[in-house]
Amino acid sequence: MSENLRFLFTGGPGAGKTTILELLAQRGYTCVPEVAREIIQKRMRQGLSPRPKPIEFAREILEEDLRQYDTVNIEGPVFFDRGTPDALGMIYEAGSSLTHVQIIRHLYERPYNPTAFFFPYWEEIFKTDSERDQSPEQALSIAASIRNWYHSVGFTIVEVPRASPEERVTFILKQAERLRASE
Repeated sequence: MSENLRFLFTGGPGAGKTTILELLAQRGYTCVPEVAREIIQKRMRQGLSPRPKPIEFAREILEEDLRQYDTVNIEGPVFFDRGTPDALGMIYEAGSSLTHVQIIRHLYERPYNPTAFFFPYWEEIFKTDSERDQSPEQALSIAASIRNWYHSVGFTIVEVPRASPEERVTFILKQAERLRASE
């Protein structure tokens, strides 16, 4: 079995994923940004509502996540700010006709490392902006839903501690190296 160095960051909104991704990129790691934010910004520039209907939004996210997955160059660890599992979870929750088996098959075709880094809700750093308009209560609910979803589709969750950004980066890199060595 070859090692899978595609590491996912997931969790609720405003938990620090983007900050950590930016720090990893500054250190020279390949990092893939969250596409939902880009889609929201594009829609707002076009004078549209930030998000279309949930199922449409999820499908648009999935399409872009697949494109990113297929085009990223793997020369070492790659860190994704969310990915296809998140989009598939949104599609499933929105009432799509996709079955759980179809979703697992889809994840098998474009696999990530089976361990995902989960960023828990953190009241001290949570804030809203033009793309992140969820309340703290919604962020907590989304985080719980995502954690449950990831478990249901077979991922192991490693919770990223609430610590300084540098400590979080160090934790993630140590875990990624440990995961890499254990494969």
